[in-house]
Amino acid sequence: MGIITYCECRPHAALREAVACYWTLSSGGVYSGELKSNRILPDGCIDIIFNFGEPLRRVTEKRVFTNRLRWYVVGAMTRPVEVGSSGLTDMLGIRFNPGYAKSFLIAPAHELTDLSTALQDLWGNSGVNLGDRLAEAKVAQTRIRILDQELLRRFRQAEKPCGRVKLAVFTLLRSGGQNKIASVAAQCGISVRHLGRQFEEAVGLSPKLFARIVRFQKVLAMAKQTPRPDWLTSVFEAGYYDQSHLIKDFREFSRSSPNDLHH
Repeated sequence: MGIITYCECRPHAALREAVACYWTLSSGGVYSGELKSNRILPDGCIDIIFNFGEPLRRVTEKRVFTNRLRWYVVGAMTRPVEVGSSGLTDMLGIRFNPGYAKSFLIAPAHELTDLSTALQDLWGNSGVNLGDRLAEAKVAQTRIRILDQELLRRFRQAEKPCGRVKLAVFTLLRSGGQNKIASVAAQCGISVRHLGRQFEEAVGLSPKLFARIVRFQKVLAMAKQTPRPDWLTSVFEAGYYDQSHLIKDFREFSRSSPNDLHH
């Protein structure tokens, strides 16, 4: 069984408004036997993934399948998935800040939610060519330079997220998902319904669901800071009504209880 190494690095400074990070996932060699599955949890982001290694096995609550796509887009997630590989793991990802993927991918974000979509379907042959160039580069630093060049070109030409969506995303992130959606809409100067439509098109999630995921991720971040989390304190600091409210979100977004996930 191999050891999986996950690393993040920052994109070019001109891209940091739109791109949260580049990330790599590598086993550092070929291994026989099944690698331990990794659970991926919803975080409100959309990623482009380039898989230079073996196809990934993807497990959801309803089915198991092998993702044989090499270059693909993973839409915003509303549920956890388990992924694993039986051989070489060598992946490179682009994680977009919430609301910005549409500027690069053109397609409405809600059409990608909970799906893996071939990059070719969104970028045509240029997506295939980009993946092939990255595969040939092999060295991580060279691959990052190629991504910076490609995304800078696309970002200069892209239609940026509207100011209302940017404000709504920023407001929900800053509060840890604790705002009432009606107050966010009022702050943006539009109706709740209008905000919801624009938000789903840009982010891929409703404002309410995005806020719940932000709050869930805040609790996870708090729990990682201590070997023995105080869940009762987390309930109130994160804005949950009570402990059962927190457990409900953990069950939905991780399929685990807080204690089980932390261990």
